[in-house]
Amino acid sequence: MARVIRRRYLGGAAAALGGVLAAACGEVEIRYVQGPAGPAGPAGAQGERGATGAAGAQGQAGAAGQTIVVEKEKPVVVEKEVVKEVVVERPVVVEKVVTVEKTASTGPKNITFDTDWGPSGPRAEVIKRAMELYNEMHPEVNVDVRIDAGREQAKSGSVFARTAVLIAADDMGDLFLWAGYVFVYWAKRGLFADLTPFMKQWGRTIDDYIGVPQHEIWPYPNGKVWGLPFQGGTGDWLYNKSVLDRHGIEPNENWTHDDLIETAKQVQDPENGLWGFTTPGWGTALTTMYNIGGEKGADNGEKYLFDTPVGHQAIQFWEDIIHKHRVAPRPQDTRTEDGKSKGWSPWKGNYVFWTGYPSAAAQRIMNESNFESQIMWAPKWPGNGLRAVSSFDQAHMVTKFAGSRGVLAETAELAHHLSGPEVAQIVVEHGNTSPIWRAVFDSDAALDSARWNRHIIMDGFNYRFGNQAQEFWYPMYRAWNPIFAKVWSGEVSGLAAAAEANRLADVIVSLKTLHPTADVLQAKL
Repeated sequence: MARVIRRRYLGGAAAALGGVLAAACGEVEIRYVQGPAGPAGPAGAQGERGATGAAGAQGQAGAAGQTIVVEKEKPVVVEKEVVKEVVVERPVVVEKVVTVEKTASTGPKNITFDTDWGPSGPRAEVIKRAMELYNEMHPEVNVDVRIDAGREQAKSGSVFARTAVLIAADDMGDLFLWAGYVFVYWAKRGLFADLTPFMKQWGRTIDDYIGVPQHEIWPYPNGKVWGLPFQGGTGDWLYNKSVLDRHGIEPNENWTHDDLIETAKQVQDPENGLWGFTTPGWGTALTTMYNIGGEKGADNGEKYLFDTPVGHQAIQFWEDIIHKHRVAPRPQDTRTEDGKSKGWSPWKGNYVFWTGYPSAAAQRIMNESNFESQIMWAPKWPGNGLRAVSSFDQAHMVTKFAGSRGVLAETAELAHHLSGPEVAQIVVEHGNTSPIWRAVFDSDAALDSARWNRHIIMDGFNYRFGNQAQEFWYPMYRAWNPIFAKVWSGEVSGLAAAAEANRLADVIVSLKTLHPTADVLQAKL
């Protein structure tokens, strides 16, 4: 049975985050003295946090034969109280004796947290439960959770538009759920706080997370950590198991893209809403570029090289999927005559092959639709045997405003909580995305290995790429979407689209703004 003695100090930034920050202020020092470690507690989210950092003692409660003493020197003690509580943990009951020493306080700290995970649905449920847990651990901090702050003023839900109006109004949150597609732009302009010192204090590294391909997004630049991943996404290949089982077909590790095409032709039934592939996006073509030529063929640091031999080949592949092989619908095929969406979804069984992640919400939809899917090996590109799959994450950024408002430490601790294993477990149970904490992601709690080929997803990190690390990704996205939609609908050729995408990228990079006017983004096709 573990016995944990913990002294908790309330009343300031140093109290919330402990010795690393406090020592920097020249006031206090916190030392962690750890006894001999006992056997590890049960695997999963509860056993991931170390003995250092603000939540360290709780994270080790499942270990046996271990004593952790947290000492604070030179405290101004106002009152002391000893609280005895019994906490039920699996598989043992752990008795904790908690010594609380309270220092003089200037009152509660107030944090503004901007997010778009709400106001209802699976994501809202995640935030609700995560904040309930945080409030229990930090009653001395008030958090104002704002859903889509700045949307009304900006007349837009995009992060870049909301950010612009919130900065202008001096009303940007201390913690902001960011988007990768404008991260590099704002990181270069000093909007975010460097979390590297806090990471060292917590005993975390960026490798504790999934979804940071080649560490190209959040640890930018120079190895510093500017945000803590929260929402993850892996674009791995899946197949409609219900359909292929009926045909006696099972994909194997050696399948190429040609095998997918031939299988799709054999089993699809477009007249009844079953297509071989989903309609691609330009990001789909980009991943195929990695398939064909590797990373060097796709990215020059400013834009994506669609107007190259590798780019032409990737666009042509998907153009042929739609118009030559006819195993994916044109955009107009997915809508009714009056322009409404037909509501097709891979999770409802409308496609044979697609890329995504079977989140808890997706699995609920599959159950309601009475069909099964399965994770498959990414197909090899014919001729070179390369695989490529995608990944992204969405981080919580501590903004520079947290420092000017005197809540940097508390805000960093909130980001630490939201990115940790406990909240990852909440995402698994209630969310519609993948957990970002690696040990939870790669666990039966997230995807039961008796049901899912989870090992294929983990293998994908050997050839996984991200596509949002460009400084001006967002305006390129706005400009390129209509161009590629015209290719998929049959209005223009892939070669013409590649040349126009290149021209617009050059214009956008030269303007050096996230929001060029609509006429600048207008394609000349």
